[in-house]
Amino acid sequence: MTAVEHIIDLVAVSDSRVASFQRVSPLRWVGESSPHLRNILEFERLKGATFSARWGWSVDFVPILKGRKLAWKRTPLKAEFDLCIDPIDTSGSVPSWYSFTASASQDHIARVWNATIDAAEKDWRRVQSLENLLDLFHSRSVMQFRRFSLQNYAQTDLAWGLLLLATGKAEEGYRRLANFCESFEIDRSTAILQKAVAEASAVSVG
Repeated sequence: MTAVEHIIDLVAVSDSRVASFQRVSPLRWVGESSPHLRNILEFERLKGATFSARWGWSVDFVPILKGRKLAWKRTPLKAEFDLCIDPIDTSGSVPSWYSFTASASQDHIARVWNATIDAAEKDWRRVQSLENLLDLFHSRSVMQFRRFSLQNYAQTDLAWGLLLLATGKAEEGYRRLANFCESFEIDRSTAILQKAVAEASAVSVG
């Protein structure tokens, strides 16, 4: 364990706001927020020995695209972002209050942690259901970004499409899934995608 990982682990353990989260790897935590949804918090390693915060959600019935294949991510250990809130996307640079370097003091890391959790909690409170997450996809699709927009993330049309199916909006959902399959040369009849479609549709029926 590096010095940074040790410090931030100490800070995380003492923070009741993430008491229900599971530390799944160094600098990454996953918590289950509601049926089908998991909250993710991560400090991403960037160039220059910098660590920058990002957070978001993983949806259990949405598989992850790895290379040219789909895989399940239904457990805390395997959870991956379906929608990621990365402060660098809106700022265009690494914000100092969301990041720290490998040589940062414990006080600075603690300040970054607290600022990050304050911001992440606002978004996590906003998303308490699949419908809430779908609304966030819509609202972020019309935002102005300085780095990556939603369309720069491989999961966008896959997750968005399956969320639409899960909330009873089948026509638009299938259209987004078709866009995803065309963009990444995924066979629409692949077993894992068909199962994901069935599970999302079952949520809507239920």
